[in-house]
Amino acid sequence: MSWKDKLRPASYKGARFHIEGHDSDVAGREVQVHEYPGRDVPYPEDMRRKTKSFNFPAYVIGDDYMTARDQLISACDSEGPGTLIHPYLGSIIAICTGCKLSERADEGRMARLQLTFVEGGTNQFPTSSKDQSFALTQAVEAAHASNRESFANDFSVAGKPAFLAYESVDVISEATSEIDGAVSDQGDGTFARALSKIGKEALTFVQNPSGLANQLGDLIVQAGEAAGAGPETMQALRPIAQFGTQLAAVPLTTATRKVQALNQNAVVSLVTNSAVIEMARNVINTEFTTTDDAFATRDEIGGYLDTAMDRASEAEDDQLFETLRVLRTATTDYINAQSPRTAQVINTVAPLTEPALVTAYRLYQDASRADEIATRNGVAHPGFVPGGETIEVLSNV
Repeated sequence: MSWKDKLRPASYKGARFHIEGHDSDVAGREVQVHEYPGRDVPYPEDMRRKTKSFNFPAYVIGDDYMTARDQLISACDSEGPGTLIHPYLGSIIAICTGCKLSERADEGRMARLQLTFVEGGTNQFPTSSKDQSFALTQAVEAAHASNRESFANDFSVAGKPAFLAYESVDVISEATSEIDGAVSDQGDGTFARALSKIGKEALTFVQNPSGLANQLGDLIVQAGEAAGAGPETMQALRPIAQFGTQLAAVPLTTATRKVQALNQNAVVSLVTNSAVIEMARNVINTEFTTTDDAFATRDEIGGYLDTAMDRASEAEDDQLFETLRVLRTATTDYINAQSPRTAQVINTVAPLTEPALVTAYRLYQDASRADEIATRNGVAHPGFVPGGETIEVLSNV
């Protein structure tokens, strides 16, 4: 096989083009040169491997060259790194930093482009000395304490018409049913006993708001623990965090009805806030596969906490608002600190239909990642990753 037979068709993010040669900076070290008085020989301090860059003239040609031209320009203009198939250097994860276009009337059916790429990597920063896990755990405990105290201050049936207590028991029953349904059969004996106790003694608990706050709050903590960790816990707590939307609004026609509405809102806030706080705790035990997964979880929890903060602000509950704000910051900081250790999702295109083993080796030099590629892209048969179609792969962390 001659050297020409080893050349591969050039493309970037699936957009095809041709090259006749290249001028690439592919090796070397970045150094800081230290020069000293009285010393003839300097000291070159080795900092790191030099960033690889690739600069070459390219062209597209043919009756439909404008379509090929536009596809290549669009690929170069799109966000993020992608797969550059270099005829001489092979498959490279790179990002386009320059694309100059030249067209001439005497060169019909043809467009020339000057392309510049740099190798693409993950977004890695120096790690912070702050213990994000400890800060988040502290914020969770403070938020739970403030949430329960807020409930005890707002909820009351003592010295009021008896129907208020029974109405509150109905709301609590709705809440425990939601919690039971979310956990399903995953709860252990302790959880089942706690759930049964609240159901049987709800009329007694409503006379003691602090005790009710602790019982109901602890039940939601146990529900999160029973679900496991990671996405399973998020899935279990999500309907609890949305509790209350099915409850009928209490008409504010009398002073007693206003108390009923306040009590109902207090139960809803206690339940939903407890679930969201446990969602935040759960991120400590979550292993995020990709940056997209991490940021999606961050944004979902942040959205729930924003809603909880709005409720606290409307109720002029400064203490609860502040602890929820601190929790939101701690959750965001923790997930942001984890994201550089997760993989980024990269869109790439196989030049030809090929087995997932070949795709894995071509991209990672690791054929064991073939199942990961096939599963992520729903490939019908791992022996046939479709060529010419965009697939998702993960960057190396």
